[in-house]
Amino acid sequence: MAARIRNFVGRIVVEEPLAYVRQASHEQSYLSPIFYYLHLAGKSRAEAITELTANRNAKPKTVREIIRRLRGQRSLYYCAGGRRLIHLDQVRDRGIGAFADVGEAKADHGRPYGPHRR
Repeated sequence: MAARIRNFVGRIVVEEPLAYVRQASHEQSYLSPIFYYLHLAGKSRAEAITELTANRNAKPKTVREIIRRLRGQRSLYYCAGGRRLIHLDQVRDRGIGAFADVGEAKADHGRPYGPHRR
């Protein structure tokens, strides 16, 4: 995964970009930069879906989520809700980087969420 991210961030052109899309379907996360590699490969979203569904050894849930992204049914930019929204609000209220050092962050890690939290 590190190579795919490094190549994406560095805008490095790779020899077989479609192989990167196929490889993403074998990993836990569906968050790989697949659109970048599709662009490099000159392939359409429909061609990528065909390629992913033909890959028999892939993780089914990852393939399903990647296909949802390719179809525009899932986005990495969605609104937080439920517990995620509560946690996000707590981070916003508290400020990013509010810890003075690693020890303070580790001490805070085990505390429960809620209004009683500092």
